[in-house]
Amino acid sequence: MSNAPTTYPDKLLHLANTLPWPINSLAFRGLLRVFRSHGKATGALTRIRFGKIEITAPLEHPAVYWRYRPAGFNQNFLLAVQRTLQSRKGLIIDVGANIGDGVALLRAAGVEAPILGIEGADVWFELLKSNTADLPGVEIEHVFLGTGEENGDLALDVHDGTSKLVVGGPGIELTSLDALMERHKEHPVAMVKTDTDGFDAKVLFGARALMTEQKPVVFAEVDEGLLRDQGNSAQELLDFLIQCGYSHLTAWNNGGNWLASRPISQGISDLIARYPGGENTSYLDVAAFSEADREISDSLGEHSPNGK
Repeated sequence: MSNAPTTYPDKLLHLANTLPWPINSLAFRGLLRVFRSHGKATGALTRIRFGKIEITAPLEHPAVYWRYRPAGFNQNFLLAVQRTLQSRKGLIIDVGANIGDGVALLRAAGVEAPILGIEGADVWFELLKSNTADLPGVEIEHVFLGTGEENGDLALDVHDGTSKLVVGGPGIELTSLDALMERHKEHPVAMVKTDTDGFDAKVLFGARALMTEQKPVVFAEVDEGLLRDQGNSAQELLDFLIQCGYSHLTAWNNGGNWLASRPISQGISDLIARYPGGENTSYLDVAAFSEADREISDSLGEHSPNGK
C-alpha cells in the first residue's frame, strides 16, 4: 500500500504528523478550518493510517486526532490485550467497534488473535465493514447489545464520530452478548472490550453466562454520568463483576493515565469523584480480572505508558 497521502485532508494530516503534541492536533484543526473556508477540503471522509493499515474515517472522527497523542493515550486497551494474550489465547470481542479503528490499532501492533467487532449504528457499521474487509481473522456483527432479547424504548444519538442509545425513542431491537455468542463458538474468549457511551453495564449484564463460565478479561468504559442516564451505576457494575467471579481491576482516566490496580471489593468511588463522567467531563476506563488473571492486573500499572 502506498505511503503517499491519498486525499487533500490527508496531506494536512501528513504535515501535522511531523509536529509534536499538542501542536500537531491544533495545526490540523486550524489548517482544516482555513482550507475548508476556501473550498479546498470539502470531503466528508479521509484516510488515516495505523502502521501499515489504512482505514477510512470521517474528518471529524476522534480517531483522526487521538492518533497524534502521546503513547499513553488510548494505548492502554492495546497494552491490556497484549498482556492478556501472553497468558491466555482466544477471541477479542470489541463491542462498540465503531469504524474499526480499535481493530486497526490491534492489527497494526501485530496482534493476530481473532477479533469479533460488534456495531449497531448503520453509519459506523458500513465503515467498519469496509475498513476490516481485508484484515484476516476479523468477523463483524451488525447488532445492538443489551441485557437480553428486547425492543427497547430507545433512540440512537449520533454526533462527533460516536453514537449512544438514549431513552425515549421509537424502539431499537437489542440482543444479548450471550445470545450472539451462540454463533461464535470457534474460539474461547480472551477479552471483552465495551465502549458504548453508558450502555456498557447493560452489555455486560447480557454476558453473564460468558463471564461466569470463561471469565474473559473485561475492558470497559466506566462513565458514571452516562451509566446513570441508563439507570445503572459503576458500583452496580462492580457488584455484578464480583458475582461473576472477578476479583481485581486496573483503572485509567480517559486521558490514558494509570490510576490504580486494586481488589474490586475496594470500589472506585474515590476515582469517580475525580472523574465523574457525563457531558464534557473526564471518565474512567477499567479492566477487570478474575483471580486466575490477577498477575495481568498487577502488571498493567507498571507497564502502562503513564504508570506510577
